[in-house]
Amino acid sequence: MRLCLFVSGQNRIRFTRNAEEHVAGALLSTSRIRNVRFERLAR
Repeated sequence: MRLCLFVSGQNRIRFTRNAEEHVAGALLSTSRIRNVRFERLAR
């Protein structure tokens, strides 16, 4: 699994990718919220 990180001030979004390089989820952190995880569900 690979992570892509985007940063703007105190805000961070990390996208997680699977072996096929598709987005599998995201991890969101801000100054007040830490490590909120979003996971992509299978269709």
